[in-house]
Amino acid sequence: MNALASSIVLVCRKRNPTAPVVTRTEFIRVLKRELPDAIDDIRKAGVGPVDMQQSVIGPGMGVFTRYSKVLEDDDSAMGVKTALALINRAWEDTELYVNGIGSAQRHVASLDSAAR
Repeated sequence: MNALASSIVLVCRKRNPTAPVVTRTEFIRVLKRELPDAIDDIRKAGVGPVDMQQSVIGPGMGVFTRYSKVLEDDDSAMGVKTALALINRAWEDTELYVNGIGSAQRHVASLDSAAR
């Protein structure tokens, strides 16, 4: 028997006509700032590890769609495919950080700065 562990619900709304334009760098900065809290909320809601990567797409796309346009380095508009890749990367970075690799990196950085 094949069964889904959860359901996916899509909610669509009109974009604010005065939504700002941001750069790729700013989009990534906002993702890294907002995704950890969103991931925590998703976990508290009972979403299991198997479904986390799919669940994080919602909050990540919420960041992407709050802007009228996200500009790439060449001033072209970022596409959804690229946004999804960046959302997945931000999720993976958050997971690595939460699971201890981030604290190990901080420790190495502190040793490096002490050695200098």
